[in-house]
Amino acid sequence: MQPKKATAQVSFLPFFVTTIGAIFFWEVAIAGRPELGFLFGRPSEIALSGPGLILRRSTVEAFIWTSSAAYVGLLVGTIFGTSLALFSSLSRIVASVAHPYMKCAASLPLLALAPLFTFWCGIDWTAKVAISAFATMFLAFEQAMHGATEARSMLPYSLQSTDKLASISLVQLVLFPGAKHQIQRGIELNISVALTGVIMGEFIASEQGLGHLLLQSIGVYRLSEAWVVVILIVGVHRLLSLVVCNEWKKNLAVAKS
Repeated sequence: MQPKKATAQVSFLPFFVTTIGAIFFWEVAIAGRPELGFLFGRPSEIALSGPGLILRRSTVEAFIWTSSAAYVGLLVGTIFGTSLALFSSLSRIVASVAHPYMKCAASLPLLALAPLFTFWCGIDWTAKVAISAFATMFLAFEQAMHGATEARSMLPYSLQSTDKLASISLVQLVLFPGAKHQIQRGIELNISVALTGVIMGEFIASEQGLGHLLLQSIGVYRLSEAWVVVILIVGVHRLLSLVVCNEWKKNLAVAKS
């Protein structure tokens, strides 16, 4: 066990040293240049204003608002996209029809659709969940369809007819186990997509959330507070990664048992 810990410490050290060096260079480059401090902020000011801003009630509520919307949107989009892919793969005809439509829908820019979701769902938490779910659904579909197609192709040729395989038991016993690694990969990639969808929705129209706080900070030229909000958004991403990956591993362990 000791070699593994040493390896983890060694791999973390370059990141830590690089980060400290970048912050030091940032502070030195800004020193004596107020115009650059106005444009980019100062690390020392970020460190001073950070704790107070993070502990502020409005910031805590914004953090919960954004993280919960991204989590629920990721959950809904993954379930819907994965289920659609697995059941579509039961029939080659259905898969050949659904796949092009999903590809076309996935090519639509999220920035153009976000105002429509705001118009349909309003500016509340539900609208941010809808944008996040829509954004994550397509990658979940692609990953699950790819894994299910590979799992189906490994079956004996005599069992690959639609009438013998079109059943829920096939999804449970063959397609889902065969596609679980691709589904997990899709979930990991979709964490950033889900969070991006929520932040984008908060940019367009919202009265809460970290995206709303970020716009407020930039609007009054408080770059130090804006950087603190950016750090919190990174924290939301890391939190979602830990929670989602741990839940996925637990569900797989339960399914195996």
